Amino acid sequence: MLGPDFIVRVIVISASGALAPGPLTASAASLGARAGWRAGFNEAVGHMIVEFPLVLAIAYGLHYVFQIPTVNTPSA
Repeated sequence: MLGPDFIVRVIVISASGALAPGPLTASAASLGARAGWRAGFNEAVGHMIVEFPLVLAIAYGLHYVFQIPTVNTPSA
């Protein structure tokens, strides 16, 4: 089972990427200004379709990969 500390880490890492200004933010602002709120909404939904499986892969898939002794080497 995933512990609360791991879930908090996933949320913080995801939020740091989502809140950083970048090309998606500029594109959403530009499309929203030209075509209204629906364009921004469509862009957000499109991005979520791509991003959500990646978040799930990080949250569930990589958790089990790091349980493998060869992969989980102690840091100094």
